[in-house]
Amino acid sequence: MEKFLAHHLEDGYICQVAKQKYKRLWIAAGIALLLLLGMRQLPLYKRAEPRPFEGAYWYNPYEQVHAGEGRLHGEQLANGGEQLAKGGEQVANGGEQVAKGGEQVANGGEQVANGGEQVANGGEQVAKGGEQVANGGEQVANGGEQLANGSEQVANGGKRWLRANFHAHSNAWGGLTSGRKNTVDDILFIYDSLGYDIIGISDYQHITLEEGVWENEQTGSRMLTIPVYEHGYNIKKTHQGVIGARKVYWNDYILPQTRSQKQHVIKKLKEHGRLVVLHHPDWIGGYNKRDMRSLTGYDLFEVLNDFWISEDLWDVALSAGRPVMLLAGDDAHNVFKPTDIARDFTMVFGDAGAVVDAPLIPESVGGGDELCLSVAEDVYKALEAGTSYGVEVTERLAYGTVAQKRAGLDALPVLESCRIYADTLEVTLSGKARKFRFIGQDGRVLKEVEAMPERAEEGDGQTQEETAEGGRLAGGSEGEGESEGEGEGEGEGEGEDAGGVSAFYILRAEDTYVRVKVCLPDSTHLYLNPVMRTKTKGMKPVMPEIRKYRLFTIFGHD
Repeated sequence: MEKFLAHHLEDGYICQVAKQKYKRLWIAAGIALLLLLGMRQLPLYKRAEPRPFEGAYWYNPYEQVHAGEGRLHGEQLANGGEQLAKGGEQVANGGEQVAKGGEQVANGGEQVANGGEQVANGGEQVAKGGEQVANGGEQVANGGEQLANGSEQVANGGKRWLRANFHAHSNAWGGLTSGRKNTVDDILFIYDSLGYDIIGISDYQHITLEEGVWENEQTGSRMLTIPVYEHGYNIKKTHQGVIGARKVYWNDYILPQTRSQKQHVIKKLKEHGRLVVLHHPDWIGGYNKRDMRSLTGYDLFEVLNDFWISEDLWDVALSAGRPVMLLAGDDAHNVFKPTDIARDFTMVFGDAGAVVDAPLIPESVGGGDELCLSVAEDVYKALEAGTSYGVEVTERLAYGTVAQKRAGLDALPVLESCRIYADTLEVTLSGKARKFRFIGQDGRVLKEVEAMPERAEEGDGQTQEETAEGGRLAGGSEGEGESEGEGEGEGEGEGEDAGGVSAFYILRAEDTYVRVKVCLPDSTHLYLNPVMRTKTKGMKPVMPEIRKYRLFTIFGHD
């Protein structure tokens, strides 16, 4: 009996010791987890102080954009070439007449006796000279035709506005994340049918396309493919896009992120790609106004997205002296749903001919062709410099078929020029517009120009700010619609030529940046990148550098 009790007492003691041991292990694991979470909450990066743009000069991202002049000049060259060709034909015909006349003189010379041989010889010389004139006339005619053809190439080729989308999702990861109905081919074919020139598929944590050229074998049309992906898997949808991506960065902060954590992600993404975009910043509070006044190191701001318009936060960032340019994208999760495609897109000023001439990249080769890389780099530079603008299409067009959308997009006017003359900013479109709105520091409306006072057809007049039908949500700008501080001569400055319309704003000493928003007759909106004050002539203002706290620099924490 005593042995039995002693044995069970010993077993109970061992169990109690084991329980205490496991309890200590759980406590230690919990403390380690709390320490890890605490360390991830530490402010590693300093806040970049807001500092509005300043300087004696203006940076204009559209300085080299004169699409209208190039088009008209090319047409003039083509017409001149045709006239020269017609003139050459007339010279050739005249030469043939001279040759025939020379032959008649030669024939007549043979009939003349006593010295008629000299006349005959002279007639032959006239005939030969006439033949030379005829041949020369034909050469002039051919040269004129060549000049006419070359002029047509100048008119149609060179740089123009390219339609682009950098935000769409395919059935990557087995469709577990998004885009489960979209194959890569589906996306390529549909956007090609919509007349797009540049496409990027931004799957979550996955680079789907490389730099290259995709060709539609049925139509022969081509699109430039750009490597992009969307980063982020946290609960607040604090997502970023990487354009010109080289490698996927996997780290993220799942819980609601601190400003320092957001800065850390931006820094690391910049190391793995060409351009960093803040995706749908205003959606579900992914970014807030305090972030926009403090964060730095990113390149682009997705102002227009199928889920949300982040125009207000863009103005906060610009007002804080962040020279970030606009991006617009569909964020398409189902390309077979009309309202998921061609809702918002980016127009990039680039060389269409280079895309046509670039070689196709076989699927087995991961991009990297020298010419394709060069064309893609030109696109990156244009986006970074701001030689682009965003388009938000009207609600009516959003519900159309692919063919209807294509016709509507092709009919939209484009930006012909945006120039600064002394103290005047002038914007010109290739077609009609209803209203120009000039917006400056803190999102303040500086001036509105009614370019076409009559209202559009009923049903088209509602803007995105006035309705949220169809699941489209809008974040309105603070101060939008205020009349206080509007520029002098409001309503003046608009003018129409044979094909387009223009408006101007007189820049003032207190203006730090000015951007233009244009409402078209069908309520489609064009969002232009801002002109900004700069200290160096012709140079874009510098983005504040990312700075760590000294303690973490010493320990090399990253």
